[in-house]
Amino acid sequence: MNVNAIVEWREALTRLSDQYFFDLIRMYLGAVKTPFNKQKLIESLSAFFRKQKNRDRIISCLDSFDRAMLAGVRELPSPTREGLVQLFSGTRTFPEVYERILNLEERLLIYRKNDVDNQEYAINPLLDEALKKQSPIETLVSPDSYGEPCFSPLRVSDSFLAGLYSFFLHEGASERNDGSLRKKTLNALAVTFPDFDTDGKTLPLLVASLKNLSLLCVHDGILVPDRTRWELFAQNEIAARAAYLCASVYGRLSRDA
Repeated sequence: MNVNAIVEWREALTRLSDQYFFDLIRMYLGAVKTPFNKQKLIESLSAFFRKQKNRDRIISCLDSFDRAMLAGVRELPSPTREGLVQLFSGTRTFPEVYERILNLEERLLIYRKNDVDNQEYAINPLLDEALKKQSPIETLVSPDSYGEPCFSPLRVSDSFLAGLYSFFLHEGASERNDGSLRKKTLNALAVTFPDFDTDGKTLPLLVASLKNLSLLCVHDGILVPDRTRWELFAQNEIAARAAYLCASVYGRLSRDA
């Protein structure tokens, strides 16, 4: 923990009015016994925040706006009230931001660093590490809307790749001198895999990927699969295989890659 930040936080607490200070103490520590000493109460409050179970309870109460506000306080070069209002001006009204700032102060998640007119806020240093994981900068760029999660299976499945291997092993597919597929080969591919190549463009790109990965080689004008390369390729996860195929559409990888 940053010792200087902790000292600054404690000093900020001593600047609070007595009524506000004791209201906060009662909220976290319960009734204040007399006679009391502010410094000892602040030490007790610090001990409260150091306990893991208390930090876990505080974190469990955070909502998405809390997390975004905390990220704003951490990331803005000068996290003033005006700066935070401007940061959220596209999604939150001034009253919403102002009320949430006060709420975070009352919960002692943030504090005012100084008494000047242009007050800057900082995160409670005793909670900073725990809150940092809950309020990354990504919370400031959340999507406009959320949809239902969906699953779409990869079209280039294991069975499809096995079908391509078999096709080029037995079909005797040929290509032109410029490396493009002959019409006869294109027609045979379309007939063999009718559901895959509905636009007539996908299979030629996939064949180009296979060639660039050296999974297909040309022997006497005929495209044939390289068994060793296919065996190595099959050892990858299916998502990795799909990534290799996408990446190699327009680029050739060496045989040692």
